Amino acid sequence: MPAENRIIALIDLEETSSVLVSFVHKLSRELNAGVVFVHKLTGAKPSMAYQDVRSGLERAEKADAWDSLNKFTRPFAFEDVQFKIGRFDFPSVLNQLKGDDFIDFVVVGIKESGLWKKLFLGTTILTVIDDTEFFALGVPLNQEEVISRRFSFICSSKNPFNTKHLELLVQIMKKLISTIELIPLVFDKQHTDYLGELAGKLRDYAPKVGIDIVNEPLSGDCKLLNESPDTVIVIQQDVKALNDSVFQNTLIHEMVYDGCMPLIVVPK
Repeated sequence: MPAENRIIALIDLEETSSVLVSFVHKLSRELNAGVVFVHKLTGAKPSMAYQDVRSGLERAEKADAWDSLNKFTRPFAFEDVQFKIGRFDFPSVLNQLKGDDFIDFVVVGIKESGLWKKLFLGTTILTVIDDTEFFALGVPLNQEEVISRRFSFICSSKNPFNTKHLELLVQIMKKLISTIELIPLVFDKQHTDYLGELAGKLRDYAPKVGIDIVNEPLSGDCKLLNESPDTVIVIQQDVKALNDSVFQNTLIHEMVYDGCMPLIVVPK
């Protein structure tokens, strides 16, 4: 029996979470995927209080979170939705949720400050991506979202895509994709050979998808992607590349946040 698509959305219940919920709803309909919203309780527990007092405070905080989640999600009438609320760390709860019956996308909202570093580029989510086979999808929350149809793969022969996961991603997203483009981080013969190899793999797997290999490498001004705002950026998970300050400024701030381009990180 084939695995089902599932979206696991990490949600903080702030005002911008409505954008995340709307995006998740649209994506779930496109992928015919179930949804699990995961919210981590963050309120301080008084260390000197009696156990029943502490438990009561946690129950009240959890009830407030349930109310907020219902407020955000009720207007969208999700067909298949679950909520997981509690005091936990994200790696443990994601590992509990993981199963062979599902192909999971961990969706995280991206804000201009704070949340990205805490949840996406921080050690927590990178550890999850490293140790599991989750696809991670970052969604900018600075304006109303769209489901993009152009997929731009940022490529490097030194950090090639995991073939199994790449083919699985393209298979799942096939109905969404109108165009695939390959963008090299460096433009030299080694990278050109890899681009040709990658283009062949994508053609074999999705022959109706057009492959447009660009003739210049990714640069700081991001002209290539600024000309295609309706874009999803796809990159292979690599701690060094994602934590490089120059790369972060180019990729995260200019493309993902300012350009409102969702980012998919493919696990190793």
